[in-house]
Amino acid sequence: MASMADYEELKSLYKRDGMEVLLVCHRTLKETRILKRIRKSEAKAGFEKNQLQQEARILPKLTTPAVPVIYDFWEDENTICLIEEYVQGVSLREYFLYHSKLTLMDMMTMIIQICEVICHLHAQNPPILYQDLKPEHLIMRKDQIVLIDYGIARQLEKGERYKESFGSIGYASPEQMDGSLVDERSDLYALGKLAEEMLLYTEGRIPVYISRIVRKALCKDPQGRPESVDNWKQSWEKALAKKQHGIKGSKKGENRIRKEIAVIGNEHGIGTTHVACCLTATLRSCGHTAFYVNRSGKAVLVPVLRQRKEFWEKNGIIYHRKFAGIMDYGPAVIQTMPPDGIRVVDCGCDWQQAKEAELVIYVIGSRPWQDQEVMQEKVKMDSCILLITPANQGVGHRLAKELGEKVYALPLEEDPITPGKTTRQVLKGLLRHAGIV
Repeated sequence: MASMADYEELKSLYKRDGMEVLLVCHRTLKETRILKRIRKSEAKAGFEKNQLQQEARILPKLTTPAVPVIYDFWEDENTICLIEEYVQGVSLREYFLYHSKLTLMDMMTMIIQICEVICHLHAQNPPILYQDLKPEHLIMRKDQIVLIDYGIARQLEKGERYKESFGSIGYASPEQMDGSLVDERSDLYALGKLAEEMLLYTEGRIPVYISRIVRKALCKDPQGRPESVDNWKQSWEKALAKKQHGIKGSKKGENRIRKEIAVIGNEHGIGTTHVACCLTATLRSCGHTAFYVNRSGKAVLVPVLRQRKEFWEKNGIIYHRKFAGIMDYGPAVIQTMPPDGIRVVDCGCDWQQAKEAELVIYVIGSRPWQDQEVMQEKVKMDSCILLITPANQGVGHRLAKELGEKVYALPLEEDPITPGKTTRQVLKGLLRHAGIV
């Protein structure tokens, strides 16, 4: 059995309430390690003792480089000692200090790595709850993130939920802080708080689907969070793949990725086509290459072209000042593929037409309560934004409060091909919120 005689003390790193953490060197192997030592005469009510015993029981079960290796554990009359791997690197807290701005891809890659180690804990039999996730406990070791300090981690027996009342303020879940029952979704809440903080250090606009992923984990009621950390991690992996695909498609010599914005109404005649046309004109007025695409099943642009002489057509695309749209001759004619740019797709009421969309604008009338169940389901999508037409601020405020989501209100627009200033301002705000402009 190992003892203090096997180690040379190099440096004290932390000391409080009978607990001391030291940097030590194994005298024979010449390896630097961490020693956590408790002096029984100074420890408070056995809490620190339990912490070390928990780490000694839990860590040897974990087979991943994302957790420290346990080398030795012993107890005598005066002390309890734990020897574990010295993880060289900087904490995520220190990393934030020296890297004031992260790219969105770096942020997503890091949060996926952190999710993976929490998933590894939850996949144990019985599952292990970490319960103390925060930047100080995450060490950046080259390209690997290592999770340290398992002092308040717990094994969750089958069908059991624990009552706890400790954790780190600002990261611990509401149920953990008030002593209620906790389970794996408590760690998920802490992941959400961590991701929320990381976004503060992320450069550029944050797409709405990213903000939605974070908010899902931060629901105060555990039942409202994703069912597991693995489920939440998959949302991040899809978001990262979408971002990587977009960057790859923008390389010189390749076709740029085409963003697709779907506009869908909760009922026929609600103004979906008006919104799609206004949005197309607004994007083009902001300097973006954008095209209206009709998938509503009803011809829109051909009748317009016949009635308004100021329109002109070229290569299957109809133009008018700041508007451009793909001609819709009907199902018997092969439609023109739009050039590189943003496709604003008029889907009518058909959600199947929005499968490839990066952003969905769900258009509802000023009496949305008849469709409340569908609306609540759709607004949970990672990339769905609610828009009321015609504008009704009272309904908008009520909806936003009940759903916990931003709701936009669009005024009546006589000519959607040339939208007015107020309409353009509302749509620009929506697009900024979505990270499009």
